[in-house]
Amino acid sequence: MKVNEILTEGRDAPLYHNLSSDKAEAVFSNDSIPGLWEHDLPGMGRVRGNSFTRNRLYRDGYPVQLVVDQAKLAQTHKIIPVNAELIHRMNMANHLRRSSGKKPLTVMTMPADALDRHKHVQNQMSEEFVVGDINNLHQYVTKIILYKGIGAGGMHFLNEYAKKFKIPLIMNERMKKIMTSTLRALGKQRHQMSPIPHPVASRQAYFDKYHGNVPSK
Repeated sequence: MKVNEILTEGRDAPLYHNLSSDKAEAVFSNDSIPGLWEHDLPGMGRVRGNSFTRNRLYRDGYPVQLVVDQAKLAQTHKIIPVNAELIHRMNMANHLRRSSGKKPLTVMTMPADALDRHKHVQNQMSEEFVVGDINNLHQYVTKIILYKGIGAGGMHFLNEYAKKFKIPLIMNERMKKIMTSTLRALGKQRHQMSPIPHPVASRQAYFDKYHGNVPSK
């Protein structure tokens, strides 16, 4: 298969979406993921949405992973399977090239060694690009996996989100202890000191926060 071909496969398997600490807080407090990530897709031009992956091992150090019902998401959103190893690296390179006035790269002018770091399975993006905003996110999320701490505010919004929408929250014993102690401390703060940190409260605020730089996927 050529590197610029769009891939095709069934929609039965789950999709995974990784979140940074800041993005997790915004996502869980708003029950949505604004489509702010830009992709230059061969034959389609520039589209906005969010990157998901078919590879549950591809986490890239992010602390939170959403597990999403791909079949349900496909009923309301256009999902484009892409050669992410090429497209992502090309987009990252072009973000820097445009800012310095250089001519953007294309799939034909990418360096031959651009895919080297993706030879290991945990680094393979196996990307599905979901076009547009994803509102009422809870309708598509089947479980949330917490790998690392995401700050007091993030822990609060994650816990409340999972409870409200009855979404299974998966974490190891160490993270369970951290979550419990964090929520207990927050409960005391409500009566003594400052309120829980305020989330990114609107789509425009989220856009302003992340679009100045390439946002996390």
